[in-house]
Amino acid sequence: MHFFLLGSLEVTVGDRTLQLGGVKQRLALALLLSRANELVPASQLMLALWPDETPISARKILHNAVSGIRKLLAVADSGPDAPQLLTKAPGYLLQVSPEQVDLMRFQLLVQQGQGEVAAGQWAQAAEVLGQALGLWRGPMLSDLLEAGADWPEIGLASTVRLTAIEDRTEALLRLGRGGELLGELEALAEQEPLRERLCGQLMRVLYQHGRQAEALAVYRRTRTVLAEQLGLDPNPQLQELERAILNHDLDTPPTEVPESVPEQREVAALSSRESLELEEIQQISTVLVVASAPPGQSLTAEGLDLVRDYVGAVLAQQARDREVALLEEPEADLGSFLAEVGAGWQDAGDGGGSVLWLASTGVREVREFDTWRAVRLARGVHSQLTVDRGGLPGGGGVPPFEVRIVVTTGNARVRRGSAEGALAWPCPEQDLLRRCLRLLTDDSRAPVRMCATTLEAVSMLDRAEHLPFVARQDELGTLDCLLEATRAKRQPHLVTVFGHAGVGRSRLIGQWLGRVMADPGVSCVVVRSQAPITRSSPTAELASLVRAAAGVEAGARAAVVDIKVADLVERVVDEHRCSWVLAHLSTLLNPDRGGDPLAEAAVEACAVLFEALAGWRPLVLVVEDLHWADTAVVDFLNLMVTRLGGVPLLVVATSRPELLDRHPVWGAGWSRSCSLWLQGLSDEETLRVLWNSYAAPGEKSRGRGGRWSPEDLRVMVAPLGGNPLFAVEYGRVLRESPTGATVAEMATALPYSVRSRLALLLNSLPTPARVVLYDVALFEGGATESVLGVLARQGGQPVPYRWLRYLEHRDILRRVTGSGGQGEAEYVFVSAHLRAVARARVPEAVLARKRCLIASPANQPEILTG
Repeated sequence: MHFFLLGSLEVTVGDRTLQLGGVKQRLALALLLSRANELVPASQLMLALWPDETPISARKILHNAVSGIRKLLAVADSGPDAPQLLTKAPGYLLQVSPEQVDLMRFQLLVQQGQGEVAAGQWAQAAEVLGQALGLWRGPMLSDLLEAGADWPEIGLASTVRLTAIEDRTEALLRLGRGGELLGELEALAEQEPLRERLCGQLMRVLYQHGRQAEALAVYRRTRTVLAEQLGLDPNPQLQELERAILNHDLDTPPTEVPESVPEQREVAALSSRESLELEEIQQISTVLVVASAPPGQSLTAEGLDLVRDYVGAVLAQQARDREVALLEEPEADLGSFLAEVGAGWQDAGDGGGSVLWLASTGVREVREFDTWRAVRLARGVHSQLTVDRGGLPGGGGVPPFEVRIVVTTGNARVRRGSAEGALAWPCPEQDLLRRCLRLLTDDSRAPVRMCATTLEAVSMLDRAEHLPFVARQDELGTLDCLLEATRAKRQPHLVTVFGHAGVGRSRLIGQWLGRVMADPGVSCVVVRSQAPITRSSPTAELASLVRAAAGVEAGARAAVVDIKVADLVERVVDEHRCSWVLAHLSTLLNPDRGGDPLAEAAVEACAVLFEALAGWRPLVLVVEDLHWADTAVVDFLNLMVTRLGGVPLLVVATSRPELLDRHPVWGAGWSRSCSLWLQGLSDEETLRVLWNSYAAPGEKSRGRGGRWSPEDLRVMVAPLGGNPLFAVEYGRVLRESPTGATVAEMATALPYSVRSRLALLLNSLPTPARVVLYDVALFEGGATESVLGVLARQGGQPVPYRWLRYLEHRDILRRVTGSGGQGEAEYVFVSAHLRAVARARVPEAVLARKRCLIASPANQPEILTG
């Protein structure tokens, strides 16, 4: 049985086309197929069948339509792939294989074709995308449009089709076969005048066929439509193409990077990381899950297999949801670690009839909040096992068993391969093994057992800030002036607040927004993202901004989000663009409904919404942690500032300096853009934060040993490098110090929050820069370029000079005059704490090899002469 939606609705079995029921049954089937393998609430089905007014008998009619669909499906042969319509609260789910629905086949082929485009395989891309487009027989569900089939899925499929046409056109242009598409492109560009990429492709084909005047006419038509309908100018690429045609400077097709390829050229120019191998010590978090028979009982081999399949499936799903790697390859380093844990578990007398699983963060990359991600995985597994087994008699056929879950955080040796630069499976150190076994054999009844380091990492997220805001008055004043200028001139403006982790970017923005919202003389709307940017979810930030603008609380149901966003759009967007904006925002807010949430139209819809909102009242749009952002988010901000005009919009972005590694010209040359760099606090300001953190609890801390004065703490200030977060954390360390401890002893400690943020700074550096930095960390007083060059060449690495300049520019290393004011300059760490973290990440074997290289008589003349 096959279903066809890309045209009129048809269902076939073999060569026979089945007779479908009435209009309501066909509408219900069409909606269920457009959301195949997805639970569709009955309320949404009724809204699709009766968009204007629902009759009293609606539910009965819907039941009859569902019954008719089930009779239709019964015609198919029974088997594992036979389509089924299931009733599941609060609606229905149509289970069907992707090969049986032309819409799903189209989406899979487009995804494959776009992958070929990204890889530069133009011939394969043209072939696959041609197959995808060949599935269309006309407008989607053309026979049901007049019956009320006006759903977002139809608009989204049409948008994906247009994108596929553009991708195939690009592939054919690269192959020199653009002339094959001339007639089709002319007709399509006339129908879709807002598709700038399509316009550019038609201009290129026309110019290559000697029709320069017509190519320029196409540009003028697009420019007029954009100005009249959206109030926008053509994008810079299209403007550049027009100039090239005017100057007859387009003899060959331009070799542009496809839109689906992330912005990699800047990184490639900056770093040759693919050619390097790196071995280092990093902190990972592991989740160990052990399932075994309850006390006093045993499991048969068959029962153990059932438990293994059941718990393994739960763990695999939870690991995918939380982006934690599950160990599946037994020959990996963690495989031997798991075997050692299993052997220790058996030696303890509890290992008989047990099954062990291991998941780990820090496999593909080491990221922020990795420990918290591991804890969430552990709690999610425990919660799901508890709920599922509690709701199913006998555990759904699974025999009784008990589960122990352990989360440990500690050091592991990781290897970065030379081929792709990706991390291999980490090899945990023995201390991590001992922690696992100790927690596993502990008699604690806690559902999830965590080591002390894990508990510290989790508590760090919940730690409240109660300290006074120190300094930054100049920065606050600058933000005030920018907002006032934006309101007065009614022009968009971008300000990017740069600073290292812990320097106070978010605290500054929070303090400033509090001032803005408390000032009755400043009437503006503030939209601040509700969710942090993550590398794995490029759409989350844009969707979060839209939800924040609509006043949707975090965690709200999809139906509530849809209602509030629709209300906002209808209030601020003009009626001609309202439906278009809503359709594409629906893709962005609900990517599981199908379509490309990062399509050009979805990003454009966001821009239209915020432009309209700024036209209603002055708007402050806050986007934090831009260094994590996908290219789509960066392009969106670029669009907001460089292409919008006539509205009072202030975009405030915060970022760590590594944003400039990927986008080195961010904001450069923009007439309405500037940057604020948050430098470290002065020694006196740092001392004030340190003292306030230490003495903040007042009598309580003094009763425990608040025996130091501000002057006593001054010795701790210099190593903090002016970082206010580090000062806060060291104040806490002092408060909690044991009786008899000295300030000097506490100064050498590295609290988890400090160590983890410094580790993130190291992880953000290009691999060659980290290699050089680890070499500098080997030397107590500083390292010269000569000795670093010897280490690099002997290790098969490129010369380090360029990366020394890079690290100096990033304020990580400082160049100082050689000993006694003579000799070669040396490089030292700006932060003593960062050197300690970097030094600890050099494996002992690597350290011994480096020492031998430095001490080798053969290298001494080169070191001495440079």
